[in-house]
Amino acid sequence: MSDPSEAVMKTSPEQDKLERRLQAKLDEYERFLRNEMRQNVKKFVVHMSSQFDVGGYDGGSRITAWVDRYLHTLEEKRTEYVSQPHEVLNQKSLYTALQNRKYYLKSTSTLDNVEERKYYGINKTKELVCEGASFILMRYLAVTRYQGTFELSTMYINGDMCRNIYECTGPTTGEVNGKTVGICKIYRYIVEECGLEHHCVTVLTVYGRIITQEWEGCNYILNLNPLQYVSEPPSSCDRLVLEKTWTDDMQLMSKYLDCKTKAERKMKNYMADHPEIKEMMSDYVQNVLLLKPENVLSFTMDYFQSLYPFKLARLPYFEQPTKEDSDVEFYG
Repeated sequence: MSDPSEAVMKTSPEQDKLERRLQAKLDEYERFLRNEMRQNVKKFVVHMSSQFDVGGYDGGSRITAWVDRYLHTLEEKRTEYVSQPHEVLNQKSLYTALQNRKYYLKSTSTLDNVEERKYYGINKTKELVCEGASFILMRYLAVTRYQGTFELSTMYINGDMCRNIYECTGPTTGEVNGKTVGICKIYRYIVEECGLEHHCVTVLTVYGRIITQEWEGCNYILNLNPLQYVSEPPSSCDRLVLEKTWTDDMQLMSKYLDCKTKAERKMKNYMADHPEIKEMMSDYVQNVLLLKPENVLSFTMDYFQSLYPFKLARLPYFEQPTKEDSDVEFYG
C-alpha cells in the first residue's frame, strides 16, 4: 500500500495538462525572442524638433529616424517648413527608407511644387550617415573622446548625396550652466555636389549630452536647457528634469499633495464599499501559506477560477483522501 500523504501530493491529469500547456507557451515565446534577437540588432529611435520665428512667420524643422547599431538608417523623415496660421508657405521634406538593399528616397517642396522619387544603390550609400544617425555618431565621438578628422557621406534635404566631413578637437574643459565640465567640440562640413558648403559646430559633454549647436549663416542656435544637470554621468534611464526640480515649486507641490489625497480617499472609499475584496485576498494568502503549493501560478489560476460562478473548476489541492481510497492515487 502506498502512503496516503504521498498520494495527495501527486498531481491530477488536468493539472499536468495545464502545466504542459503553460510550459509549451513559455518555450514558444522564448524561441520567438531568440529569433528576434538574432534577426534584429539593437535599434535607436531619434526624434528632434525645433520651432522659431522667421521674419514674422512660424518656422521649424523635424527629424524622426530609425537607426541600427551600425548607424545604418532604416527609415527617416526630415521636414523643414515656414508657415502662418492656417497656411503652409513652404515645406520641404525628405523621406528615406532602406528597401531590398537599396535606399528609396522621396523629396518634396510645396513652394516649387516638386515631388521626386529615386533609388540609390548600396554601393553608393555604403558610407551614408543621415541626419538622425549623425546625432548618434557625434554622441559616440564625444563619449569615446575621439580626436581626428574623417569623411563619410550624407543627403541634403533635396535628396542629393553630399560629402560629410567630421573634425573632432578632442576633450577639453568648459563652463556650462555655471559648472566646469568636460566637453568635446565637433566641426561638421557638408559639401554639395555643386561645391556649396554648409558648416556646423556642435559642443557636447564627454557624456554625450548636446550643449549647443550652431550652423554658419543661421540666426538661431540650439542651446541646452539651463535646468539640465550636466556635471554628472547620465543615468541608465534618463529622467525628465522636472523630476528633480518640481518639489521646489510650491504650487506644483501643493497640487501634487491635493491629487495624492484625493486618490487615496477614492481608494479607501472603494475598499470600504467592497469589503469582499479584502476578505477574498486574505483567504487566498492564507490558503497559499497553509498548502504551500510548488506551482503557485497553477494554484492561483485554479483558486480564482473556483470563485467564478459559471465555471467551477475542480481543485486538486483541496481534495482530501478518504479511508477507502487511502491506497489510491488521486487525479481529481
